[in-house]
Amino acid sequence: MPRLKRALLSPKLFVKSILLFTIVYTIYLSTSTTTSVYLSTTQSKLNIYTNQLYQKINLQFNQWYYNILVYDYNLFSDSNFQQQLTIIKSEKLQDENHKIDLWNLDDSFNLPVSVKVPNYLLSPSSSSSSSTDKKPLIQPFDPRLTLSVYYNYIETNKDNGNDLKLPFHWSDWVDFSKLHKYILNPSKTDLCSSLFDISNNDKLNKDSEIKSVDQYCQFIGNANNGNENKATNMLGYKIFAPAQAQTGANHELIGKSYLYTQAPSPKRLIFLTNTNGNYQFDVDNYNVNNISNSILYNEKLTSNLASKVNKENEQSSTLNVLSSYISLIKNSPPSLLPTKQQNNPKDNEIDSHIIEIPEEYFINDPQSIINQLESSNSQLSNSEKDFLSSIKYSVDCKDPPKYFYEAKYVKAMKENWSGEHYDWRFYNGLTIHNAQQQSIILHRLLKNYLKFTQSNNLITWIAHGSLLSWYWNGINFPWDTDIDVQMPIHELYQLARFYNQSLVVENAGTKRLGNSDKTEEFEFDGMGRYFIDVGSSVTHRTKGNGNNNIDARFIDIDTGLYIDITGLALTNEESPDRYNDFLTIDQNTDAGKQKFDQLKQNQKDGDKNNNYSLKNQQLKLYNCRNNHFSSYNELSPLIQTVVENQPGYIPKNFMYILNDEYNLKSLAKKNHRDFTYFNNFNLWLNTKDVSKYLAHKHSPNENSPDGSNQAYSLIKFNKLSKSDHINLLKYNPIMMKEYLETMNFTNYHNLELSQLLKISNYNHNHNNAQTNVSNIGIYRESYDLFNHYRNNYKLGYSLRPDHFINFIIHDNSRWDYQLQVDDLIKLQKQLENDSQQQQEQHHEQQQG
Repeated sequence: MPRLKRALLSPKLFVKSILLFTIVYTIYLSTSTTTSVYLSTTQSKLNIYTNQLYQKINLQFNQWYYNILVYDYNLFSDSNFQQQLTIIKSEKLQDENHKIDLWNLDDSFNLPVSVKVPNYLLSPSSSSSSSTDKKPLIQPFDPRLTLSVYYNYIETNKDNGNDLKLPFHWSDWVDFSKLHKYILNPSKTDLCSSLFDISNNDKLNKDSEIKSVDQYCQFIGNANNGNENKATNMLGYKIFAPAQAQTGANHELIGKSYLYTQAPSPKRLIFLTNTNGNYQFDVDNYNVNNISNSILYNEKLTSNLASKVNKENEQSSTLNVLSSYISLIKNSPPSLLPTKQQNNPKDNEIDSHIIEIPEEYFINDPQSIINQLESSNSQLSNSEKDFLSSIKYSVDCKDPPKYFYEAKYVKAMKENWSGEHYDWRFYNGLTIHNAQQQSIILHRLLKNYLKFTQSNNLITWIAHGSLLSWYWNGINFPWDTDIDVQMPIHELYQLARFYNQSLVVENAGTKRLGNSDKTEEFEFDGMGRYFIDVGSSVTHRTKGNGNNNIDARFIDIDTGLYIDITGLALTNEESPDRYNDFLTIDQNTDAGKQKFDQLKQNQKDGDKNNNYSLKNQQLKLYNCRNNHFSSYNELSPLIQTVVENQPGYIPKNFMYILNDEYNLKSLAKKNHRDFTYFNNFNLWLNTKDVSKYLAHKHSPNENSPDGSNQAYSLIKFNKLSKSDHINLLKYNPIMMKEYLETMNFTNYHNLELSQLLKISNYNHNHNNAQTNVSNIGIYRESYDLFNHYRNNYKLGYSLRPDHFINFIIHDNSRWDYQLQVDDLIKLQKQLENDSQQQQEQHHEQQQG
């Protein structure tokens, strides 16, 4: 057995030996005796060339090594394989053990997009005491009801146009079911001290920084306090600040309690569509947290709901969220709201495939923004007034405090790092242990962020780990916990000015392209909701105290998972040495000699900042607040691509950026953590799950990998036959589901990547060339491929199901809304009776 193992691993030693020789030889070629960073043009070009040569050789050898024995079966185009897969899919859908897990593969599945409307909402002024009409203190959360009510309200009040302001309370948009027993219980207990105060638990607090409970929680009690709002009195306490290190269960209550009692409303609600434009409305009194603005208590939102329900389905009193969406966009189409105008090269179709970023978009000049807003003759909107105040605050604040807080766990908890990937306000429990839920949330996050930025003309691109995962197969890594994007500082200011504190609502329906406006030609899309939050110190473009490396977030309010948004700007920060080869100064000209002398004098004087400022200006180097640098030539023009089946953008020289941040091995290494990449599926699969299949396939006496030895497992996996591939999907229906959901897109991604690699190589060899679409045919090939995919496949459609629909399909108790209402009323009555009994007992004890 050891002999067989050594034989299998022998290519590893051989390849590494060749790699070592290649690396040493290439380094030798690139060695220079030049000591100054200001190189001659000839030396600079030589260094650049040898570096590029090294990168190409290194990448090719890594790819060869990690694909030893792999055979390309071209499963996507293999009709026999696809026929077998269709049969297996049909069999699994008939199997009761797998039917629910595979529901979204069933084309005949009837989606539960309708919700029964409680009678108390249909006749809000009724005084009926019947159980079906009784109004609870708080009603269950269901986005089907919330979106249907708001779609109807907007359509009914369409004559008000953009002047329409919407009522809002977080209880209609976030699931507060974990607070229900505290809200409904008339006898309030001091949860601040009894539950949230963990300061006396030394075992739990070990090595953690615990915040005093009175710094974020205040007990109100049973009495109706006239100084507090209605929601605070109903809950009996209020959360007014983040708690820092806490237990996971407490974080869920703390975040929801803050939203319910104290959090201001979003400033604006933005309803996306999959057509041109979106609906944008300001929120009425957004600074005030008032539960009277909720659907339950605000009759204005439900005043004509009865007629809407009767029109849709008189017998069952239901609302269909998809029908409500269709009715809105047909009867009151979204206007292209002129909230933001900028010179963006997207005026015609071909130019949308590439975006030349104006260089001035990377210049950080907050004072000019302040001057422009203060001298503006036009009336500033409330959002612009708030933006002006925030910019002034940022400029004046020399040491800004931490802005974004996460659901940080105490260190004594298992996997204490995991809570830091969730915003504390919207934390609803860990998702990292549910791979399908995690992939759904991250997919929908990116889908709606890209749709939002596209429809509002904001320049952005995927970055860091998200760019690396795109390189492999166009979708997020299965171990990802967040998404990274970047934008120029100019666009970050635009985001803050017009959209900060907005709630973005996913388009509930998608109109099938090429069809007429018939109801059946729309299909359900999703009901995600996402909060845009821009930090309070965006004018600071250096790391500073390190507390605010992230400029903004696009947050999923169902879970607290988010997209990190960072702005790039020209600064005087120290830029990496890798750019020195591009820094050339012609000392034969007066201007060049003057600049060279100035740089040398700066070095001599020790004026480091001034020195890097000049270097960064000459090379057009831009950085975020975490000191990730990119050059203008690496970024622009941005190239249109498809990310998670959504149109998006990547930097021009993405290969150079990935090599610098992750090294070339990351573009070829096929095993990471618990996952292995399978070329024929274009997917990262759980290594242990594949090993289980091989163990199942082989007899107990035969050797099969257990995943612990990555090199050995990889060789065995690379040798899988075509029949192994189909049997693996049959053995593991969840893998089959993942493959069927993504195969059309990942196959396109492989074709697209080959085109984009040509572009990247061209750009690498033409660093100073000006982009001109008309005379660079390689861009045309990429553009034509993109159009072919758009015209023949479902570009822009969701690869994964809606989070809430998937949730209620797996949880029958959440399917029927009326049953949830009835359960709440029963709980309310039980708690009222229990409280009354306690009071009577207490009274008897006092009498005795």
